[in-house]
This record gives sequence, C-alpha cells and structure tokens, in this order.
Amino acid sequence: MTLSNHNSKLRRQDKSLDESSEINTEEMESSEEVDMDGYGTERIYPKQSSSTPAPITTTTQHPPTSTSTPAAPPKPIYKLIYFDARGICESIRLMFIYSNISFIDKRITLNEWMRLKETTEFGKLPILEVNGKRLSQCLAISRYLANKFGIAGVDQWEIAKLDEISEFHREVVHEMSPYFYVLGGYRKGNVDQLRRDVFLPAVERHLPTYVKLLKKSKSGFFGKKVSWIDFTISEFLYTIKTYEGRILRKFPQLVRFLDRVYHLPEIRAYLKERTRTPL
Repeated sequence: MTLSNHNSKLRRQDKSLDESSEINTEEMESSEEVDMDGYGTERIYPKQSSSTPAPITTTTQHPPTSTSTPAAPPKPIYKLIYFDARGICESIRLMFIYSNISFIDKRITLNEWMRLKETTEFGKLPILEVNGKRLSQCLAISRYLANKFGIAGVDQWEIAKLDEISEFHREVVHEMSPYFYVLGGYRKGNVDQLRRDVFLPAVERHLPTYVKLLKKSKSGFFGKKVSWIDFTISEFLYTIKTYEGRILRKFPQLVRFLDRVYHLPEIRAYLKERTRTPL
C-alpha cells in the first residue's frame, strides 16, 4: 500500500471522530453494549517467542492447603481498542510496552466503529477493557494505567505536577491540531494560512515551555524518572518531527528527549516493527 493510499484510509477512519459524522443505526435494536470480540484484528503484546501461551491467559487457581502460600490473584486481561493508527492511542500502547504488561491490541475499521459507536458510553475511542469492564477517554485510561504500572510519579506531589503538565499539553495539542488535520488531508482548509496563523505562533508560545520543564526536572524526562506523560509528549513531538522536522530541530532539548524515549530498550524493540502511519 502506498503512503497516499494509507493516508486516504486513515482520513476515512479519522472522520469517525467528528461530531457531525452520520451513523447508520437502522440495524441496531438497542444502545446496550455490544461484544466487540467479533470485530477488528488483534495482536497480543509482548509477542511470544514460542508456543507458550500468552501471559494474559490465566489458569485455574486451586484452593491452598493449610500449609501452602495463598495463590496470587489472576492477572488482569487488558484489551485496548482503537483504529489501525497511532493517533491518541499510541502513547497508551507505549505504556504497556514499556511496563512489559501483556495486552490485546485490537484495531477496528471505520465501518466496524460505525456499528459499535452508539453502543458505547461516550461514543469515543480508545476504549480499554479490563477483565471485560470498559473505560474510555484517553486521559482517564492513561492515568489509570500509570497508577497500575507505577509510572504515575514518585509521590503524590509529582503525580499532581505530571497531571498539570498533561493539562497544559492537552491545550497545546488542541491549539495545533487544526493545522495537522489539514496538512494530513483530514479536513479542508488553507494549510499555508494555518501554518502561519496557528502552528508557528503556537510553536513560539509553547515549545519553550516544554524545554523549561525538561531543564527543571534534570532527569532528561518530565518527572524524576520515566512516567506516562513522557510517552504522551513524545508521540506529539514525533508528529511534529514527521511534518516539521526543521522546526523541531530549533529545540535540540526536545529532539534529545524524543530520542531518549524512543531508545528505551522496550520501546526501541517495539518501534522496529511498528507500522508507519501519517498520524
């Protein structure tokens, strides 16, 4: 598949996130949750090197004898549902990969999402299933997993400060996104005007703040050690690097940060096999 065809496919998928997207609900009988197991494609991470069952597969726990150690509770089964793209979901995938936590990476098509959208609580992707229970909204999923995986911050104050950075980052992404949507062909607009009036002013206002935050942490990451927000921001910077590499190179601290995250051993191995997508 050529990159232009891939762009076209992803543009069709991305339209599903638009509030004005029309949904064919004639065949839906109710708004109850629909089992998503019959939809999309699935991959299990970490990949298995042999025929050994994936670690997410749990075995029957036998009641302990009076002299045995109580059996550990079964590991949760995680399933992450999104389109076949990086989008706002890739940072969550990186959290799983970095933490070496098994999960099912379920990727669905636009047509499948049109059938499933109205059966979900908020009509948004990504969705995380934990032992069959659903959680949506990207930040909620990220914060939940960060706490579960021990990458939310070293103490309560840092947890709050990283949340503070995430809110700042969300505002920056929202401000810049019109330019990238038009640049990638997802929406109509004057790309030159958006670059001049939206993207470049946002770069001048906000990228220096990321640099200051990195210098303040003194760790090379946004906290005292690797945290969930590093994966969120690195994916944003990767998008800028893809389309506006010359601009990002004006901020060498951010280039080094992106390289630092992408060269974490767990992340580096995953990126070698990651399918390249426009967004």
